[in-house]
Amino acid sequence: MISLERLYKDKANNYLKGFDWLKNEILIEDCTIGDVLKIAKQFQLSYMKDRVTTDKEASHIKQLELLKAEIGFRSEKPIDEIEYGFFSVSRVTEPQEVVFELLHWLKQQGFLLFVMSNTIYSAKTIRKHLETMKLSELSYRAVQMFPTH
Repeated sequence: MISLERLYKDKANNYLKGFDWLKNEILIEDCTIGDVLKIAKQFQLSYMKDRVTTDKEASHIKQLELLKAEIGFRSEKPIDEIEYGFFSVSRVTEPQEVVFELLHWLKQQGFLLFVMSNTIYSAKTIRKHLETMKLSELSYRAVQMFPTH
């Protein structure tokens, strides 16, 4: 088995940067980063406290909907675009070259490729992320490994 760390490198994982982007670009102008983080903490305590025992994670869109209800959005962007915006500024990932080689070889051999993820992000966001990494030219289907609620 190949270690995921060798295939896919997280170059940065900074949720604070994502929440700051939400504050500056999406949420109503008079909110503070403290307001945003308070609601993020409330979300974590309410929706994610039992994920270790249930394997269920609340979706990131659910968190965005809570922020919209509690603070309000000034943006008219669709919620899935807002989710991708948050994802793209808070996560920087890069597949190792061996990933491309392996996936191309598997496709040539006729294997059907699936992307499985236990992320809180939607399959649409993950597909878009794969497209930015030039992996969308491969045949794949994004599926979530664990259910969200």
